[in-house]
Amino acid sequence: MESVLVHLRKLRVDLLLLFSLLGLMVFGATFILSAAMDQYEIEPLLNTYFFRQLGFYAVGLTIGLFFIVVDYHRLAGWARTAYWITIILLILVLIPGIGVVRYGAQRWFDLGITLIQPSEFAKLAFIFALADFLTRPNEEM
Repeated sequence: MESVLVHLRKLRVDLLLLFSLLGLMVFGATFILSAAMDQYEIEPLLNTYFFRQLGFYAVGLTIGLFFIVVDYHRLAGWARTAYWITIILLILVLIPGIGVVRYGAQRWFDLGITLIQPSEFAKLAFIFALADFLTRPNEEM
């Protein structure tokens, strides 16, 4: 356990923030488990809200770990590329047959196991592209 804490300190991880996040995740999963307890008798175990939430936690922690380990200066070079890829995805979602109509709007991609909204990726790509634009010297603007 000590070596894990030493490694996290080397990565400049705020331990208070990390443990607060993990505590909130435990509370959230506990609340979801208690709220959906009556459904466990009806639905199979793997279709419950609790296990879906654990899957979302795993995805979120993996993405967070990626951003902790990778230096953001290396990601800055990909800002424009990510921006244009998300613009293309936003256009593709409007094409019938590619984009799926769900909940009254055509803004989803159906990947079989989940639905994805490219607008969520576009928000992040816009933030990265704007940061890249604002950090350039005045001569390049």
